[in-house]
Amino acid sequence: PKVTDVEKRMQKEAQDDISNRFAQIVDNELANPTFQTESIVIGYTPDLLRKLGIPSLPMTFNRDHIYPCAKTEDEAKAEGHFSDDYHYHGLGAKGVKGIYEALQDPIAIISPKDVKSDEERMRSTHGIVAIIKVPGNQKDLLLPVKITVESRLGSLRAEVNELSSAYTRNVRP
Repeated sequence: PKVTDVEKRMQKEAQDDISNRFAQIVDNELANPTFQTESIVIGYTPDLLRKLGIPSLPMTFNRDHIYPCAKTEDEAKAEGHFSDDYHYHGLGAKGVKGIYEALQDPIAIISPKDVKSDEERMRSTHGIVAIIKVPGNQKDLLLPVKITVESRLGSLRAEVNELSSAYTRNVRP
């Protein structure tokens, strides 16, 4: 079915609300890290990924990855929030906030061998990896995306497509 101008406007307004909420969560998490393992909706599956067969589900990012994605190891140590449990990427607040927007137009999408592209709903035990450019960051980022996973969204459980983390090309996930 054809998407009307009204539907496009409503989708944009909804995405703007989601993006603004995510930006506030990023700011709060960087000011006072909680490292909660809560999934946060950052948008919906981008058009390009849906055209590749990935189900149209909410896209999520785990709150506990915000701080390590934004900070360098040295910054985390200086602020007293370093943990050996995380890789630190130094994307900054702007970089983390820009991940979803950059995912709309990735440089490349890499699919592991276990994805069955001939099935109506793409499913993988691993997912895909999107390579993106993020505003304010000189390096390309690798975004592991888990396809159709069950996640807790507040008190609800739902199927989502989950951004596991963000890695610079010189760091192995």
